[in-house]
Amino acid sequence: LFFQIPVVIDKATNKVLNDQQKYLPQISKEAEDLHKTLWIADLHADSLLWPERNLNKNEKIGHVDIPRLIEGNVAMQGFTIVTSSPFFFKF
Repeated sequence: LFFQIPVVIDKATNKVLNDQQKYLPQISKEAEDLHKTLWIADLHADSLLWPERNLNKNEKIGHVDIPRLIEGNVAMQGFTIVTSSPFFFKF
């Protein structure tokens, strides 16, 4: 039970909203065109901390997965390497 607490907290706090489009600002055509020409880099993601996530699918929890990286035109993603002591103790 003790080792499941971080997983439960993660799933409760990192949800992707089904209706998230209504919370996003309107993006102009010029901004979209500019974004498509840029090389986007995100230098930090803790996704590897949660081994139960499948980064190949657009998940309902978390902020980073391969489909969203492609959709966002991200050219480079830095995944952090996480150490745990004791094993599976996540902060």
